Amino acid sequence: TPLTGSYNWDYRVQDDRIRKLYELGKQLNWNVETDIDWNKPRTRLTPEQRDAIVAFKGYGPYEALSEEQKQEFAEHENVWTLSQFLHGEQGALLVASQLTSCAPTLNAKLYAASQTFDEARHVEVFNKYLQTKAGYMYPVDPALKSLLDKILTDPRWDLKFIGMQLVIEGLALSAFTTMKATTPKGELLNDIVELVLRESNEILRSRPNVLIAEHRLGHILANAGIDRSNLAGSDDAALLLPVDPDASAAKLRERLQSD
Repeated sequence: TPLTGSYNWDYRVQDDRIRKLYELGKQLNWNVETDIDWNKPRTRLTPEQRDAIVAFKGYGPYEALSEEQKQEFAEHENVWTLSQFLHGEQGALLVASQLTSCAPTLNAKLYAASQTFDEARHVEVFNKYLQTKAGYMYPVDPALKSLLDKILTDPRWDLKFIGMQLVIEGLALSAFTTMKATTPKGELLNDIVELVLRESNEILRSRPNVLIAEHRLGHILANAGIDRSNLAGSDDAALLLPVDPDASAAKLRERLQSD
């Protein structure tokens, strides 16, 4: 992997936003062994919960399965998803460790180091769940492996940063949010995802002039969806996302269709 390390002998604070992320990371540390009740059984969905989230509902071959086969299929689908979480977190761990070496500023190095520890914890927790509760796991998906390879082998530190934060972490956060919403509260898997998400709320990542944030609607957006680029000639106004984007989109569609 081509990588150019970077010393930084200037220990003054260069970017308060990144420093705040570093401080937040220190406050939100948790321990895989002591902060999770591993005596809880493996999370199993009821048929109703399963049918609400399974991707193949309505597909003929899936509907032809017996109830027992559907349950087994759902469990394997869940283990496959968790396996990709695990593999993706290992990729994020490797990229974060690279950034610790090659990031050009002190605060960026400190933040990358704290994130390396976060990713290590995520690898640990998903691995433990799969090893001790599921008893098996699936290999890395070729598409995910190809994505990780591209990010890890790129020699440019800023593209590694973008690749990890916007692609790997952005996709993972969306999947974690969905799993949390569809897993019964109080179940072991819900507890695990809740702890992982606790490190990803509100301001998720920072770059000069850009904050990657979780919007109140749950979407992951640059600057929380606040946009000034389409307001020519106005320096004191900004566009926000609608209160209900889906409803607003539906009204626009109806209006366009009527015209």
